[in-house]
Amino acid sequence: MSRTLLNELNGNIVLLRKDGSKVSFKVKKCIGRGASCVVYHTESEDKTEHLLKEYYPKNMLLERNPKGDLIIPDDKKEMFNDGLLRFRNGCEKQKNIRLSAEVKNYTSNIQGYFYGNKTEYIDMTCLEGNTYSNVEEVSLYNLMRRMKTLTQVIGKYHSAGFLHLDIKPENIYVRPEAETAEDVMLFDFDSVTEKNDILMSPCLSFTKEWAAPEQILGYKRNEICEATDLYSIGEIIFFKIFRRHSTDTERRIFAKFDFNVDSIIFENVNPKVFSLLEELFHKTLATSVKKRYQTADELIDILDKIIKIADTEKPYVCNNFSYQSANFTGRKKELKYIEEFFSNSCKEKGNVLFLSGLGGIGKTEIAKRYAFENKRNFDRIVFVKYNQSVQETICRDDIKIHAKEFDTENDEFYKEKLDFIETDLTERDLIIFDNFDRYDEQIKDLFDLKCKILVTTRLDFSDFDYPQLNIREFEEFDELRKLFKQYNSFEYSEEERLSIDELLNFVDCHTMTICLIAKYLKNSHDLPSSLLKAFKTRDGITNTDIEVSVLHKKDKHWGNDNVTSHLLTLFNLNSFSTEERAMLYSISLLGSIRMRKETLANIFENIFDETVISSLIDRGWVEEEKELSAISLHQIILDLIYNELGADRHISKRAIEDIVNYLDKGEGTVDGKRIIVKNVSERVFCNDVLTAKLYYQCYRFVKQQEVLTKAINICNEICDNESKNLLLDIYKYQILEAGRS
Repeated sequence: MSRTLLNELNGNIVLLRKDGSKVSFKVKKCIGRGASCVVYHTESEDKTEHLLKEYYPKNMLLERNPKGDLIIPDDKKEMFNDGLLRFRNGCEKQKNIRLSAEVKNYTSNIQGYFYGNKTEYIDMTCLEGNTYSNVEEVSLYNLMRRMKTLTQVIGKYHSAGFLHLDIKPENIYVRPEAETAEDVMLFDFDSVTEKNDILMSPCLSFTKEWAAPEQILGYKRNEICEATDLYSIGEIIFFKIFRRHSTDTERRIFAKFDFNVDSIIFENVNPKVFSLLEELFHKTLATSVKKRYQTADELIDILDKIIKIADTEKPYVCNNFSYQSANFTGRKKELKYIEEFFSNSCKEKGNVLFLSGLGGIGKTEIAKRYAFENKRNFDRIVFVKYNQSVQETICRDDIKIHAKEFDTENDEFYKEKLDFIETDLTERDLIIFDNFDRYDEQIKDLFDLKCKILVTTRLDFSDFDYPQLNIREFEEFDELRKLFKQYNSFEYSEEERLSIDELLNFVDCHTMTICLIAKYLKNSHDLPSSLLKAFKTRDGITNTDIEVSVLHKKDKHWGNDNVTSHLLTLFNLNSFSTEERAMLYSISLLGSIRMRKETLANIFENIFDETVISSLIDRGWVEEEKELSAISLHQIILDLIYNELGADRHISKRAIEDIVNYLDKGEGTVDGKRIIVKNVSERVFCNDVLTAKLYYQCYRFVKQQEVLTKAINICNEICDNESKNLLLDIYKYQILEAGRS
């Protein structure tokens, strides 16, 4: 039999007033079930809506008879009557609290007190809405606004000398609409106790799931205070975010919280909120009363901070960091150095650290690993590849600003965006500025930012007054062996393992080359001894004495003369198919920028092949960030393709035609197309009409006169019908642009 009235007598109940007169209600639904009461949404005979609270103690496990009456065994009558007395007292407290103008609008109005079904009822005003237990928050902004109102209300009770002691979603009535997020009404006051009566009261009412430890543990009763109520508010916030109650471990003062950043409640929310939420939980849910917020005003202060940045309409710098940690090994010394450099005790060292060293030695991976291992210490981590200039890099879409529009054609765009970044980022943010491969005075603009910055570079800044950590080859040879096994775990014979060691030495312990060797051996099934022989033969070494070259500086770059030779050897040995070479050369047109696979497929619609891309990724020639489904070329590979393999001679006309068609289509953002054309226009050297079309399309996005001049010059040199028609289109476009201006 149901323990609520909803299914008894079709939900129709008749109750008595004190004077003996009758009143009828139609029970529409049960909206809350607490430790001592059941709350119903009802309709009276005059069709008005009511909240009807029935005294029905859950822990007594009482049954109803077919008429709806509670069946109270003799051995439970005393306990039942004691609870009924608290129920009546709660009603009187509620009436008295309603007399206070400050909390009147947040306390449900009692319209009547009734008897029936062998128990008693309180009739309260019913507004459109629901108990908070039936409301799922989909906006952190609204949740925080609602919790601020709740805290303000509880603060008023505290000022009046009361503690609530049973704050839970079932005791809160709300309107779920976003525009009324501040509407909160309390309707259960059985537990409300005067602060001075805590030790005197024979029995304190609370619900265990929402109660603070000092309520549950009787010997801690003397610790019950305002912070006890604030604990319950913190637990409500925790429950609404995580959809479960907090654990003993999470109530420790240094606990860490695994927020589901993909949850709808965090959609388009500034990542700064996570550290603030951690602080809120530490200071509301702490087991120790002394470590919590002591007043409602203290809790309101941090709620205000969260509300300020939780509004999804407010602009902020977006987090874009992703990392696959499976194949990293060693580098503990370097990681410790970076951590100590950025520690609070080393603030005088500045906020920018340069990681310099030979290309492919592992600078970027070290920077990413540091970010990964310390991600809990940062609100945001922004990874951006240097491209052409600091100004161009900052203006690119890699550094995304949520909910803020810039005039990208404005000469002040760079300054405006940099100013916003400087204002928004704090010491709890990190920028990884990757592959800073040329001297650029504007790098000093980054020094004014408050966030921490790691700059990876092949340049040597030892002559400058910049903090620099030089990344060298692995100090321990065992680490090199581990690195090899990360990518190739095949169990070789003792003789072949010696050949692997010889290979690692032969390539000067160069990190990227070792990774490529491991992947080559894994995919080709060649023996390490055969590969070693191929290396020696191709590099002109015929004896068995291997001279290991060392890292050295050359023209302010960290250089190693053998790296390029070794990579060329591997490239030739890989036996790429025609399709693989075409795809690799085509991707190289886009430079080292990261690009989603789906975008790449849209650009090279006649060339792109998922199988071909997967093969290049598997063999290590193309890098993939799985979380972003994005791919790119390492700068070393890009340099190899252009400087050693003559990419300009191998890039197919079909690839250029695909890019021209993509730029002409409506797909992709204008900013995205600008990035593409700025990279492509620097890498195409053919003098044909197709190239002229590409330069013309490029001009339409970047508005650089020298790009358009290239297109015009090519057309004038060729001077056939197709070039004349293109030239006519260019002049028409220029006239149209002049008219617009």
